[in-house]
Amino acid sequence: MDDMFPVVDREDDRLLGGDIPLKGIQQIQSNTIDQMTRNGKEKNTPLDCSQCSPTTPLRDKQDTTGQPNIFEADKQYPSSRYYEPYEHRKVAHPLSYSSTLFLMIKGALGTGILTMPHAFKNAGYLFGFVGTLLIGAFTTACIQILVRSQYELCRRKKIPYLTYSQILGTALSEGPMRLRWLAPYGECLSFTALVLDEIGALCIYLLFIASNLREVFIQFTSIADLWFYMLCLFPPILLISWLPHLKYIVPLSSGATGIMIASLGICLRDIFTDFPSLANRHPVGRVTDWPLFVGTTLFSLSSIGVTMPLENEMQDPRQLTAGLGVLNVASAFTTIVFASFGLVGYLKYGNKTVGSITLNLPSHDMIANGINLLLCVSILVTFALPHFIVHDVVWTQLLRPRINTNSSRTFVLVWEYISRTSIVLLTFALSFLVPNLELFVSLTGALCLSLLSMWIPAIVNLLTFWHTHTGFHRVWFIGRNIAIILVACFVTVTGVYVSLENIARVVFKIS
Repeated sequence: MDDMFPVVDREDDRLLGGDIPLKGIQQIQSNTIDQMTRNGKEKNTPLDCSQCSPTTPLRDKQDTTGQPNIFEADKQYPSSRYYEPYEHRKVAHPLSYSSTLFLMIKGALGTGILTMPHAFKNAGYLFGFVGTLLIGAFTTACIQILVRSQYELCRRKKIPYLTYSQILGTALSEGPMRLRWLAPYGECLSFTALVLDEIGALCIYLLFIASNLREVFIQFTSIADLWFYMLCLFPPILLISWLPHLKYIVPLSSGATGIMIASLGICLRDIFTDFPSLANRHPVGRVTDWPLFVGTTLFSLSSIGVTMPLENEMQDPRQLTAGLGVLNVASAFTTIVFASFGLVGYLKYGNKTVGSITLNLPSHDMIANGINLLLCVSILVTFALPHFIVHDVVWTQLLRPRINTNSSRTFVLVWEYISRTSIVLLTFALSFLVPNLELFVSLTGALCLSLLSMWIPAIVNLLTFWHTHTGFHRVWFIGRNIAIILVACFVTVTGVYVSLENIARVVFKIS
């Protein structure tokens, strides 16, 4: 894509290789277009673009085959070719390369890494390790093309940035004419996928906390039912969901990463104590369990939720997708760490590995129990983040516009808290229905993360650049994106089917 547009030097706002400032070119071109428009109106003749500056040629309206080959944005904004979205972003506190790298790695270190040993149980240690590396590389490549597509869409629309939920709708509005009526539905699809992903995360957090609390307290009490511990969590979770602003949890969540690292340290200490041989460990798992592995790995590795917001806050967003950019370095690091942790965790516990490796720690180890309790507290606080995202979408997009603008502030506030409470009730209802951590993880990964990390990037890239390639490059471009969509389709269908099949066995007690 770099050779399609002139390279812009951000420091002096000039086109490299030329002496005319970028803003000067835009002004000259704008004046030329205005003059042509006035001439066209006076003579009642069509607009003639032949007078445009030779440095900014518009694409021919037809190619050699007679098919339309012009961007709709170029028709409306002839000078958008030189619009630089990164120059128009107003960021109060821009992030440096190192800060963005740290935040991206920090965002990846969640409950997902603790589920990786169970993912290896479904795949085998050899297939699991290689598969994790391939999935990490594949999803990173998909995010790369999504970021590049977002840049091009921003350039055409002459806007600084797009949120994730806006990208698909904008791409549809720039795609083939026959598909542009789908633009509003594309944005709705993105919203729905994001909401389902966050609801799945809420259920996973709830089941994770309840399962670890049961593991700690079962040695002191005879209560082993998971629903009891979930009910005990209802009051604090409800209070957290009622917090009007996330700033109230920032002091508490600042130590969450440290607690997670300490938990990983305790797990590794137990793993490498009396490390077993490979005699009873399978290099390749059953084929029917592979979809569960893929779903869990997608949930654990996907960084799509933090990538786009961080890109919008970077001091130099080009450093995100460079060869040694933030995305590649962070993804390589987290993929290797997750694959290694999943490998040693499975080799240690084998077929006894459960949904979270913290549940495999010895119950008599007081240090491990203490770390587990701190981990539960940190995740309980983190519960507010996905809840806030779901509430923000449901409230601002669905409920608030339907409330009369003349309603009292108290009336609006009551409905807002009804929305917050309903999300919590839905989370508990789903968790009660399927009280199985590993199945929720695999289902969320197979359904939501495959859509967000594979389907949408490939479709957006196809719609954005569908008429910019010719010859072999066009065949390669279309073939690459179709291949990604086919892989995503296979992952979604098989992952959802196997996950739902196992969920049905849990719910209906089918052996």
